[in-house]
Amino acid sequence: MAKAWTTGNGNVQENQAAFDACIRAVTRSVFPARATLMQKRYLRRIVRKPLVMSMRDYAARIEELNDYLPFFPPKIVNGPAPGPLPTDEIGGLR
Repeated sequence: MAKAWTTGNGNVQENQAAFDACIRAVTRSVFPARATLMQKRYLRRIVRKPLVMSMRDYAARIEELNDYLPFFPPKIVNGPAPGPLPTDEIGGLR
């Protein structure tokens, strides 16, 4: 059963479905257009290991960034979530 609550004035009730729709709308407005595409392109082409960073720390950070990709908004409203880059595209760091 969906949890209902009231606002400060007590006359508006919301449920979990309305809350989820609101969060999706905020996500679409905060993320730039084609955010997933830009982030994947950055990971593939631009990111480089700094000289002062160890390889272990670099690999962990790339994996962390890659693991965030499924939380990006989908290309189509209510479409499937984007997936992370395959291991061979991020340099086989896993």
